[in-house]
Amino acid sequence: MLATHAHEIRLLAELATAVPLWAAIAAFVVVLRRRDGAIPALRGLLNHWLTIVLLAAAGAAPLIIALDISYSAPRDIMQDIVSADQLWQGRTMYPFPMTDQIRQMLEAQPVRWSLGSVVPALRAQEVRAYELAVSQHWVQAHPPLMTFFVAIPERLFGARPTILLMNAVSLASLGLVAWMLANGAGEGRIRPAAIVAIALCWYPVQYLVRLGQSGLLLAVLMVAGWYFLRKGNETAAGLAIGFATALKLYPGLLFVYLLFRARKALLVAAATAVASLAAIGWIGGWQVFAEYSKTVEFVTRTYQGYDSNYSLLGAVVAFLGAVGAPESLARPIFIAMAAAMVLATVALGARSRGSDAFYASLVCLMPLLSPISWQHYWVVLLLPVFLLGREACREGWRALAVFCLLCALLSIPEPVMNEWCFTGLATLCLIVVWGWMATATGTTAPRAAPAEARATAV
Repeated sequence: MLATHAHEIRLLAELATAVPLWAAIAAFVVVLRRRDGAIPALRGLLNHWLTIVLLAAAGAAPLIIALDISYSAPRDIMQDIVSADQLWQGRTMYPFPMTDQIRQMLEAQPVRWSLGSVVPALRAQEVRAYELAVSQHWVQAHPPLMTFFVAIPERLFGARPTILLMNAVSLASLGLVAWMLANGAGEGRIRPAAIVAIALCWYPVQYLVRLGQSGLLLAVLMVAGWYFLRKGNETAAGLAIGFATALKLYPGLLFVYLLFRARKALLVAAATAVASLAAIGWIGGWQVFAEYSKTVEFVTRTYQGYDSNYSLLGAVVAFLGAVGAPESLARPIFIAMAAAMVLATVALGARSRGSDAFYASLVCLMPLLSPISWQHYWVVLLLPVFLLGREACREGWRALAVFCLLCALLSIPEPVMNEWCFTGLATLCLIVVWGWMATATGTTAPRAAPAEARATAV
């Protein structure tokens, strides 16, 4: 009987271990009961050392399992590692497909030790994950700079140590994100340890670690851009945003913000991105950009209709399918809606002088406007969600209650979201986050000391 309902049991386990989901629901209940008194109470509870320890302990087990599976049965990160190996051999960085290369590399570098060697149940999970990883159809869907980022570790240490190193970089990036959020926010500070503890329990972070993805590296670069702009250091902000753009392209949305708020940072960001791309072309050959473009078109065409694609394009494709309209209409509709959302963000942001929310609302657009957007992309929302929580506390208990419900919805694990929630819920949540953040642009402004007046550039 258990075998018959194994899938449902796994979904229930995913739901039961979604600590931020239940924490957000509990916070919602507290807000309804205590109203305005809930704000200092929740902040005090969140900063209490016992809460931090309990949250960290709750996130530790799934995080350790994610690290183990990432090492023993690596997935997305192998795209960059195989591309790096191809680069060293003087071959194309974009073999199509690359399934054979991934399988051959993993077979040539077997697992030396894993938790599965001492936990039989986990060993079975490792085997299933490995068989799936080496049998799926793989292409290199990442921009070429990610290949260069892992090229030297791959050459020196091989595939599996590089995976451990990249996950270490991701977790260190999370720590830096928490520190910058806590120290750049001004009033109502939250301990960095509390931010880290909550994030470690969040499914998108655990999923990112499992895949070996680079989302937290992007998050720390974009939060650094925000932090340095607040401190009046436009050069450092431009370097961070420019490098993030060269890594994954979609952080280039922040160039819109820089155009209106920090022209010097815009020049530095553009120069950094152009220099990075020029170095890629010079070292890897200029054909890599055409090869990347071809792969992106294939990936978009193949995965735009997947249930796990939470982008605006994915929602449009799902809607057209539901009403029986041709899928060929999806791209024109998506482009029109994307342009309208960017213009709306600019119109709202241009009205305000010195607003965190203008910057953050552009970050909110990134998982929406990327044609393919999996749940691990949501880690870039750490800054907007943090600022939105601060805005909700300012607006009062009703806004805080809505914020808690929104956090609960954003904490539903992907398998549960796809199986038990209505189609489009995740995308709708992302749109609500963007809309709330964008409309806050006229009211939310950094509070800088007079001697730090330049920090109001954000």
